[in-house]
Amino acid sequence: MLVFLVAVSLFAHKPADTSMSYTQFLAAVDQNKVKDAAIREGDQVVTGTLVQGGTYELKFPADSEGDLVKALVAKNVPIDTNPQKPNPLINLLEILLPVVLLGALLVYLMNRSQVGDGRVMQLGRSRHMMLTRDMTT
Repeated sequence: MLVFLVAVSLFAHKPADTSMSYTQFLAAVDQNKVKDAAIREGDQVVTGTLVQGGTYELKFPADSEGDLVKALVAKNVPIDTNPQKPNPLINLLEILLPVVLLGALLVYLMNRSQVGDGRVMQLGRSRHMMLTRDMTT
């Protein structure tokens, strides 16, 4: 746990020099004060550098990404986008892992509930004997 916390603190991105609102950012774009922009769609965050130097970070409203891109393109600001789509392998593991764990638990419980050598359902292993008239008791 401690190693995880140290790793997160070491690799966390450094905070921006300037935090601004969405309207302040649009005004800075109109005044050609924005040098470049990086849009992280999943987090709805724009980061980048200003012409005077320094960095900025702001959150933008969910439905305003198209207007934001149009404003940046109109002022010839270089744009970098990061859609932050999840990894398909992680999605597959999120679906299959619980199913596999429940299946393994079911097999384990069935094995524990059986008498004898612990095989599931003891197929083909009937230990009962059929009495016939020829047999003596």
